[in-house]
Amino acid sequence: MWRHFRAAVVVLILVVGTSQGAEISWFHSPDKALAAAETSQRPLLLFVGSKHCRYCQKMKRQTFANQQVVKQIQQGFVPLAIDADASPEVVKQLGVQGLPTTIVVSPQGTVLARLKGYAPPKRLRAELTQALRRQRSLAQRPRPKR
Repeated sequence: MWRHFRAAVVVLILVVGTSQGAEISWFHSPDKALAAAETSQRPLLLFVGSKHCRYCQKMKRQTFANQQVVKQIQQGFVPLAIDADASPEVVKQLGVQGLPTTIVVSPQGTVLARLKGYAPPKRLRAELTQALRRQRSLAQRPRPKR
């Protein structure tokens, strides 16, 4: 009987443990993130937030914990988290007006998307998909000769 109980506990631990899934591997250094975006030719996903911002925390807990969002970001983007409190000069340079703000930038520096405020998983996924389409469209345009 104990053997069946232990087996059930092991199965429960495995199921619950693996259902948590992966997390986003955020860069916290703009220089390293930019280098990774250029090397991989993937767009940079900037999330500007603050630990004092209720909707920033909600996005971290809900949107960035959603496994479809995690997968989409890990496969197609270089994620960079910027703490608005610790980096006010970066926030100013980015033209951030409110928190949270999510910005997608091509490796060449073109802004592909800008979202102000909380974005639930479905909306963020749609915006990220659209940003990738914009990047592909820009990449297909002929470049002017110098």
